[in-house]
Amino acid sequence: MSAGESYDVAWNSRFGDQPPAGARLVEPLLRHRSVRHFTDRDVPPDTVEALIAAGLSASTSSNLQLWSVVSVEDRILREKVARSCADQAHVLNAPWFFAFLADHYRIRSAAKRLGYGGEGLDYVEFFTMAVVDAALAVERIACAAEMMGLGICASMFLPRNAISQFLMGLMHVSSS
Repeated sequence: MSAGESYDVAWNSRFGDQPPAGARLVEPLLRHRSVRHFTDRDVPPDTVEALIAAGLSASTSSNLQLWSVVSVEDRILREKVARSCADQAHVLNAPWFFAFLADHYRIRSAAKRLGYGGEGLDYVEFFTMAVVDAALAVERIACAAEMMGLGICASMFLPRNAISQFLMGLMHVSSS
C-alpha cells in the first residue's frame, strides 16, 4: 500500500476485487514495499538485536539452524559486497546490511564432536533446507522491521565468490 492509499483500494489494485471479511488482520503484511532509498537515520543496536531475535524465532524447515547472518558495517567491505551484488546502491547505503548465508558449520561441528563425519550434509537436500531457513528468517526480519516503521529490501543475491567466502571466514566457518 502506498502512503495515503486505503486498505480497500490497495487490495483491489493488487487482487482485482474487494477484500474478504477478516482480511484486515493481515493489513500490515499487505503494506510491504521494498525500500531501496534510505534516510540517514541511525538504527540503534538494540533494534538490530530485536530484529535478529525475530529472525531466530522464524519457522524452520528442519529445526537445524542451517543459516547464519553477518552484519557488514565496515565501509570498505560494504563497497566490495555491493560490487559483488551487481552494484546495488541500497546494499552500500542502507544503515545496516546483513548477509544471510547457508551455513552447515554448526551441525558439521556437532557431528564431528559426536564422532560422525556429517557426510549427508553435502546432499542437495541439506543445502535446500539451509536456503529455505535463511529465507524464512529474512522474511521474519522484514516483517519485524516494517512493524517497527523501518524500510527493508531483501536482496537475495550474494554470489558464491570471494566476498561470500570472506564473510564465511569472518565467522570462522568453512564454506562447505
